[in-house]
Amino acid sequence: MHLKELTYEFRDHVKLSYVPLSLQCLLSFILACYTYPIFLESLRDSAIHVYAIPALVITYLLLLALWISVQKIVLFFDRRMPWPLHFVSRLTTQALSIVVLPSVMLTGVLSLALFFYTGDVSATRRFAIILHPMLFSFLIVINLVYTVWFLVDFCLFTSSRYGLVAQACDSAEQKLSDFERSGVLNPYLKALDVRVGFRKEIILVESIGLFEASAQGRSCMLKEGGFTYEFDYALDTLAESLDPNLFFKVSRRYLVNRDIILGYEAARHGRILVQLKRSVKHVKEIVVSRDFAKEFKSWYEPVR
Repeated sequence: MHLKELTYEFRDHVKLSYVPLSLQCLLSFILACYTYPIFLESLRDSAIHVYAIPALVITYLLLLALWISVQKIVLFFDRRMPWPLHFVSRLTTQALSIVVLPSVMLTGVLSLALFFYTGDVSATRRFAIILHPMLFSFLIVINLVYTVWFLVDFCLFTSSRYGLVAQACDSAEQKLSDFERSGVLNPYLKALDVRVGFRKEIILVESIGLFEASAQGRSCMLKEGGFTYEFDYALDTLAESLDPNLFFKVSRRYLVNRDIILGYEAARHGRILVQLKRSVKHVKEIVVSRDFAKEFKSWYEPVR
């Protein structure tokens, strides 16, 4: 929102210095003088004589019309597709509409005029081959200069509006914080591909109470009980992909959701006996080995 305001403020307060009409006329005349020798080169094998003044005038008027049309198009794009807000689409659209299309159209019009005047196909072809690269290169240079100038000027203008930029940064930071709190930017696995027989389903990870890996395969069950699902991930890989605040690998066999844990008590040989709120997959208690006991206490106790 602030970038949009800044862009429109730049457009309104810094009137873009497009090529003045006097300079357009001068450049059009120079290009017309450059185009006339191309006519002569294209007609070097033809017996038809081309009068210099009419050819120069026609070429000059066409180039001037091209200049004016390009400026009108750029003004339209600046109103509808400002550079900072639509950089990629603006670059693509402007390249097509102000470089490719005008160079092709102007070359086609001049070539068609030459063909009607001389009737010489080979001379017209030579003229188009020589003229088109020149017009194409000229329009690319003009657009490149304008684009670089615009971006540099916009950066200078932005630096002078430090307060608005700082406000935009603060707003963006606040939105990121809100997203993080809402879990939008949470990098952990949210859903899991599982199998019920030959059918595949997708279920929310937070709805799963227990993952089990045994000699019979890998399966999981919902916190509320119900269907048993099969999954294809290794338990260690799955543990790294899940939210560590919600899931804990209590043993080499089980990965358990905090929501189904009722509590725990000490057992023999430094082990821990974890009680579940309900029987999940016919499991009522899970023995945590001495290797996992200390880490489990650190994970579970802060939110007991």
